[in-house]
Amino acid sequence: MAPARQLTTQGEGGRSPTGLEYIEKSISDRECIRKIRDLGISYVSIHDLIDDRDTGLYYNHFNKCLKLREKMTDDEIDILISSSCREQNTFLFSTRTSPLQIYWTGTDLVYDVAGIDYRITNGLGTRGTLSGHEHYFFRPPIMVTPDSAKADPKSVAELRQSYPEDAFILGSIDQLPELADEDYLLAVAEILNDHPQAVYLACGSEGSDDIDPDLKQKIDVLGIQDRFYFPGSSNAPLYARIIDLYLHPFSSTTNTAPGEYLAQGGALLALQPFDFYDQDQLPPSATRWEWGAASFLYHDGRPTLSFAHVATAEEYVLAAGRLISDAELRAKLGSVGQWVVEQIVSPKAAAESFSALMGELIKRKLQEITGPAPIDPTEEA
Repeated sequence: MAPARQLTTQGEGGRSPTGLEYIEKSISDRECIRKIRDLGISYVSIHDLIDDRDTGLYYNHFNKCLKLREKMTDDEIDILISSSCREQNTFLFSTRTSPLQIYWTGTDLVYDVAGIDYRITNGLGTRGTLSGHEHYFFRPPIMVTPDSAKADPKSVAELRQSYPEDAFILGSIDQLPELADEDYLLAVAEILNDHPQAVYLACGSEGSDDIDPDLKQKIDVLGIQDRFYFPGSSNAPLYARIIDLYLHPFSSTTNTAPGEYLAQGGALLALQPFDFYDQDQLPPSATRWEWGAASFLYHDGRPTLSFAHVATAEEYVLAAGRLISDAELRAKLGSVGQWVVEQIVSPKAAAESFSALMGELIKRKLQEITGPAPIDPTEEA
């Protein structure tokens, strides 16, 4: 088995995109492959390179791992980034396929195998220890609908007429599985009981007849079924225009709908423990702007947190009440969120952040291999 090459800083071109074709779950997107080839770029499927590719799920998995490793070493891949713990990725890590090997995860913080150099997880901050492992944090971009595809005012007005004229609309978008959390539903029920004019829109592709019976039963037991709507649609650009306050479920999710909502200038409330931020990792200029039970986090005068967040379910209920009764505060919060989406977590900003992060990891790996750079005697101490 060929050893991994030494890490260099010299870039090379001409490599072909390679698809794993994890047929146990789904084959690679044919439309995406077509677009790649339309650009004049060749595409290689690892599954097409194995001898027993026509045996369905009974192909030799070990041989596929070998073929994938051979392709990567032939292509002289310097940096391996894996985002799952499938057997192919575990094999690539443990056999040192590339000089620099990174595990990138959104939720699985405990996966461990020989050969992982560094770990990246989606989050705020820069670096910290999670589940016993050092992680670098990267904030992924929020992809929002282009202006040309957003809902037109007429459609928004027609949709708004579907609900009581004087109602204050709470809601969430495309997060139906997370709504079954009992602590979250209890908080929503308390908010609805404290504010008789409020209703809740559980936007998702499932209509009321297709909702999980367990979720419906919980809503019925809480006595809020008459004010809990299931529109049967997860059209984020449209529903973001009529939801007055987004009540983010307590469970974490990688859903893009909250970002779409923030991009429309809406106010969002989330449960986020204050110790999510390690104070030792924050720059000296990072400060909090407090109001009641929620806060914004600022760095160099710029907001780095685009929503109101609280530490407990009790504070969540109190903060919701404050936001429901204070239109000016909702507008201010919405403008902060919109600015952050457009300026801080835009695809351009994320690309620059990712480039800087990879540069830091490459530099760190090179120093581990070669030792620290020699001290220039001409430089002042």
